[in-house]
Amino acid sequence: MVLPLPESGELLLKSFKSKLRSQIKKAEKNGLTVQLGDTREFINGFYDVYTQNMRDLGSPVHAKRWFEDIISAYGKNAVISVVYHENTPIGAGIVIKNAQTASIPWASTLREFNRLAPNMLLYWSLLEHCADNGIETFDFGRSTFEEGTYRFKKQWGAEPQLLFWQKFGQSGEELPQVQGVGSQSKLRNTIENTWRKLPLGLTIKLGSTIRPYISL
Repeated sequence: MVLPLPESGELLLKSFKSKLRSQIKKAEKNGLTVQLGDTREFINGFYDVYTQNMRDLGSPVHAKRWFEDIISAYGKNAVISVVYHENTPIGAGIVIKNAQTASIPWASTLREFNRLAPNMLLYWSLLEHCADNGIETFDFGRSTFEEGTYRFKKQWGAEPQLLFWQKFGQSGEELPQVQGVGSQSKLRNTIENTWRKLPLGLTIKLGSTIRPYISL
């Protein structure tokens, strides 16, 4: 899902439908605030939200060191946005930039605060930042057609670009596509449901160990 950006955040905001603009204002009316930066404070805020959200999704997390190294390596080409409710981080995302393109590989909100619309303020803050800093294209990342994340990205004006998946063997030969097996799906659901019930600290410790070996 890719969105071409105008020359400024002001022009981008004007291009949105009134319903979208009102959703952004809703977050502000609900008392949410947002800050952008790249210091340890922002990494910590992001990681607090990210780890809770991923635990609730039943998915292992990267180690905090992983994100610290990314921010260090990208320097000024990386930015973190953190949304606060009464000084507590409830939403956060990381954008990395490459020339005139920016992408958002990680974004999370705490589901108990979703009624306050932190996701809208989070994405708006990053889109505005990118438009105001010479970014021409914002890559929202991949989504399944017509599912929830697809519709969320579509409302900002992003357009879909098809991805073609291929697998190759060690010798470079293309491997045939194999459809998912039902038993594997059941096993995954069982693992995810179990993961959601684990203490947060344990999921961070275990996730940091096994996440480097998970391809997606």
